[in-house]
Amino acid sequence: MSDLVASADETLVRCFSQPIKFEADICLLTTEKLRHEPRVRALIDFFAGYFASARYRSRPS
Repeated sequence: MSDLVASADETLVRCFSQPIKFEADICLLTTEKLRHEPRVRALIDFFAGYFASARYRSRPS
């Protein structure tokens, strides 16, 4: 639960002082036939760049 949502309920108690950091490998999958389609290639390139830059890790929960 995000701090923003939890802060609205005074009866909730924080169990951890620091947010738990979750990490997992990410796999981008497609078929051999579709991976060269422009729309699919654009999506793959976007996600590959996004995850490589680690911008998603700095987003607040």
